Amino acid sequence: MGKNKTKKWFLSLPNVAAHFFSEELKRETLFGTLKKSLKKKNLKFSQAETLCGLLEKQAKVYPQKPFIYFEDQTISFGEADDLTNSVGNYLSAIGFSQGDGLGIMMGNCPEFIYTYYATQRMGMYMVPINTALRGDGLEYIINHSDIKILIIDAEQLPHIEAIKGGLKNIESIYVRGTSSGGQALPSEFQNIDIFFSSSKAPSPSWKVKPDDISTIMYTSGTTGRPKGVVFDYSNTWLRRMGLFAHLIFNKDDVIYTCLPLFHANALFLTFSASLWLGIPVVLAKKFSASKFWDEVNEHGATTFSSIGAMIPILLKSPKKADDSANSIRLVLSAACPAHSWEEFEDRFGLKIWEGYSAVDGGSRFIFNLGNAPVGSIGRPMGVKYKLLKEDGSEAGARENGELVFCVDGEKKAVHYFKNEKATSEKVRDGLLYSGDILYKDEKGYLYFVGRKTESMRRRGENVSAFEIENTILKHPDILECAAFGVPSQLAEEDIMCVVVPVGGQKIEPENLKQWLGEKLASFAIPRYIRVMNELPKTATHRVIKGKLKDQGVTLDTIDLES
Repeated sequence: MGKNKTKKWFLSLPNVAAHFFSEELKRETLFGTLKKSLKKKNLKFSQAETLCGLLEKQAKVYPQKPFIYFEDQTISFGEADDLTNSVGNYLSAIGFSQGDGLGIMMGNCPEFIYTYYATQRMGMYMVPINTALRGDGLEYIINHSDIKILIIDAEQLPHIEAIKGGLKNIESIYVRGTSSGGQALPSEFQNIDIFFSSSKAPSPSWKVKPDDISTIMYTSGTTGRPKGVVFDYSNTWLRRMGLFAHLIFNKDDVIYTCLPLFHANALFLTFSASLWLGIPVVLAKKFSASKFWDEVNEHGATTFSSIGAMIPILLKSPKKADDSANSIRLVLSAACPAHSWEEFEDRFGLKIWEGYSAVDGGSRFIFNLGNAPVGSIGRPMGVKYKLLKEDGSEAGARENGELVFCVDGEKKAVHYFKNEKATSEKVRDGLLYSGDILYKDEKGYLYFVGRKTESMRRRGENVSAFEIENTILKHPDILECAAFGVPSQLAEEDIMCVVVPVGGQKIEPENLKQWLGEKLASFAIPRYIRVMNELPKTATHRVIKGKLKDQGVTLDTIDLES
């Protein structure tokens, strides 16, 4: 970008960004801060810049200002701080302390935030668990993460009871809401309401150490079992979020999110921005195309984050004369289809800024802040990277290559919980391998192509073929199977599975779908089922999925959603 364009772009940024950058200049320089934020050893730890330190600060500055709008509730920063303390005091009273793990398997609700921030105040660690998980996949994460206490929604009770005999470390399970049918909770479960009966005063004994584990967020397990990405209490990632927040948002912004809190986008990006700037969050239970704009406009939300197929789905809603008369000024998007970008901006009267990041991406971010072509994720600022082809050479313009970040000298750029092998494969020789394929144009702007690993992207989730195949093979009538992605009418993929029955058995796709519903997350259940007598294989007995993908949805394929 030329000097004049840079100046014009900078002047278009939120006013709060200019103030923030001027303060940075007084202290050292923005680029110095960016450089230090990339190297933990150069960034002094500050307990005031932890999640709870920021909440405590905003509770003092804006005690009555709305922090969370949720359904008919309005929770102020002061109230959220008090309720967080109540949860922390209760957990302390029943014997939990620094270093203990707590899992949250709840849908979007304020209690998720209070409980999470309580663990952060106490020096515990939290594990967010996808509410769609079932069976072996759910049991694995609960056991592997070593959590001692589990917080769930009432609707998760049957799924937890189904695996509780295999849970190794759980000492206590608390439930939000009442069980179905108005029945009393089983004796081994307690209601979460008791969390809020304790003192609202902070405990002077609560301390956190920068190298202690703060959060473990599990990946979707695209190449095997899910891996737990470790975030510690050092404020490196949160400092980066602070830079992002001051760059993107205004002090009078209201952020809307319908994305799940068990994902990083809502939990980290949205709520940390709120804490840094003291601005409200409109928290919806989930994405609903029919309710979306009403929820946005109810509290005058000015910005929201979009992932996956959200933008194409909203574009397919019936057009209205007042579509552009909404309160949104800015959409922070990930993977917006290029052909939908400008149409969405024009129809709804807003701007889209595109971004790239990953939970196990070492807190690296790439942004198109309106300063790159439509369809591009922009150019990295202050981040060294390469695009490497299969042979290890660097990709040229318009050539696909795996995105790798230069992290030489950075301690634990990515750390997988209890999985040193995966950690060493992710970060080696001073490079962090993203597993994502991109290309750059002649001006250096980057474009996302797809994931290198064998996985599918459906309903905003990365879905593991490994998990689907291993689950289906538990069916007594199925001998072999292969799962893969096929093109979808939306921006992502649909899942297709080819199965080979045990000799003489007949596979009824609808029965298989019902069977899988008890064992797989809803987003992982295949849309298409095809029954074959045998799978194409190599001489080493590996399934040739490329041939199956080339054949795609054939005439003998069953569409379970038709």
